[in-house]
Amino acid sequence: MQIDEKSRIFDSFRKHVETIHDINESDWEFLREHFKLCSFKKGELILEPGKRADVFYYIGSGLVKRYFISQEGKHFITNFDGENRIISDFASFILKRSSTIYIQALEDTTLLMSDFDVAEALRQKSPIWERIGRLIAESRYIEKCEREYNLLYYKAKERLEIFEKEFADYKHKISQKDIASYLGITPESLNRLIKNSKP
Repeated sequence: MQIDEKSRIFDSFRKHVETIHDINESDWEFLREHFKLCSFKKGELILEPGKRADVFYYIGSGLVKRYFISQEGKHFITNFDGENRIISDFASFILKRSSTIYIQALEDTTLLMSDFDVAEALRQKSPIWERIGRLIAESRYIEKCEREYNLLYYKAKERLEIFEKEFADYKHKISQKDIASYLGITPESLNRLIKNSKP
């Protein structure tokens, strides 16, 4: 059963990557050998501060949140990630430092996991993987810029509308407390916004 699940998720990962660039079969076989199937129950931590992020994950099914906790103990959710997303603390890996974020499963989540060293080996082997890595990094940077702009420019009501469009497939799985944290408002303020938006 695990082999079938790994194959299913790997095929999904392959389709995802090949929307960026065609890859030769030998590279796919290399990756298949170095991916491991792993699962996390709802509420389990996939990554936490203090640990070096030396692996990355591809989400086959489930939903996770990325967040950090301030010195005052306040939670700040930076993003939610569902199926077909590649996740890790990339800053931790690039800067070779301990992670500063939490990644937590919001529901039972199944992923493929591999070492960053595997990705580095492919990058050294072929300029195609260098290009794929760059395009993924560019995409994440654009997401980060848009997230910061939305948070600082738009009013709470508009941020809620953006959230509902962006996470239309997942919003029913996310608690109001987490949505409020993502929007940068209190749960009470979110409740008022929801009530006022009803016809």
